[in-house]
Amino acid sequence: MKSLSYLFLFIFSVSCSSCSEGMEPESPSSEMGEPSHNQLTAAERNAGWTLLFDGESTDGWRNYKSDTMEGWVAEEGVLKTSGGNGDIISEGQYSEFELSVDWRIEEQGNSGIFYFVVEKEGVSRIHETGPEFQIIDENNYPVDLQPNQVTGSLSDVYPPYELLSNPPGEWNTAKVVVEGASVEHWLNGTLILAFTMDTPEWEQAVEGSKFDAIHYAVARTGHLAFQDHGNTVEYRTIKIREL
Repeated sequence: MKSLSYLFLFIFSVSCSSCSEGMEPESPSSEMGEPSHNQLTAAERNAGWTLLFDGESTDGWRNYKSDTMEGWVAEEGVLKTSGGNGDIISEGQYSEFELSVDWRIEEQGNSGIFYFVVEKEGVSRIHETGPEFQIIDENNYPVDLQPNQVTGSLSDVYPPYELLSNPPGEWNTAKVVVEGASVEHWLNGTLILAFTMDTPEWEQAVEGSKFDAIHYAVARTGHLAFQDHGNTVEYRTIKIREL
């Protein structure tokens, strides 16, 4: 019996060795058809998705109200700021879209993803014109926050239905969907806020916020933007599909 067992083990080991020669095991992401960071799958490309960050350069982005990009860097596959470098906007402008962004912040960090941002006289910061998907460390932030100031909120206007952000230092995925006046905020695969602009409820909510209705969320076509609130924040796999 021993000789038969040894023979079986020998045949099995030779067989496995020959089968694996010249082959690399597939990663879980390739088996599932999921893209690597800062890449699109064939299915995403066919569905009309476009990358807004190549993982290697800051091409396609610039400082707000500037023709250049200063301070923010592309480093190790992320678009990042260490704070104090100003807000940045996309070169392109968008009206109806589905936007997906991976992000992470440091402890006590604060940033935001903006849309419908415009550059006009009398406006100095992106939050004055663009609605914001709030990004913040609500558990450790040094200032008490209102429900409409936590992660996933339409900052200072509408609170999210629930808190689903991962702790500082861990990656999250935000998604913003805009179709006409309807807007959705998603976080880590879950719908956390839906609202409709240009309604009496909307006008009342904006009136009760810190924003000036003369400038805020008036445009329906504008730049995307990331906020530098003085903290380290990182973004990657920034992709959009126009609807």
